[in-house]
Formats: sequence, C-alpha cells, structure tokens
Amino acid sequence: MNRSEIHQQICHSIEQQLSMKWLQDPSHAEEHSYSLDIAALFHELEAQFHVQLDIKRDLRGINTIEDLSRFIYAKTRAA
Repeated sequence: MNRSEIHQQICHSIEQQLSMKWLQDPSHAEEHSYSLDIAALFHELEAQFHVQLDIKRDLRGINTIEDLSRFIYAKTRAA
C-alpha cells in the first residue's frame, strides 16, 4: 500500500468515527460528544495496517494526517 492509499484510509477512518458521533441527538451531547477519539482511531489503524502504535510515544511528532500517513507508511515498510 502506498502513502496516498494510507492517507485515504486514515481519512476514511476519521470520517467514519465522526459520522457515528453526529448521529447523537445534540440535546444530549456533552462537551466531548463530537470529538475524535484518538485511542479508538489508533486501535483501528493498528488493525488496518498491522502495525503497533503507541499513543504516548508515537503522537509526539504527528501534527497532521499527512504526518500520520507518513509515519504509518514508514512502519509498514519496516515490517
């Protein structure tokens, strides 16, 4: 899988997670109701790309989806 495909899969995973949250009735929403669950995203990406991700260690240099796709691409190349 190339980096562009990885980037698309990450975007799809994020969109899928957020679309499920938008199903919640806004009158019952809490402050974090519509935020992205990074732990769940990392868990899903681990399963998708067969890589081990450490939220505390691996998030340090990641600021964008592009950074994340580059990071996962490097991990899949190393495996």
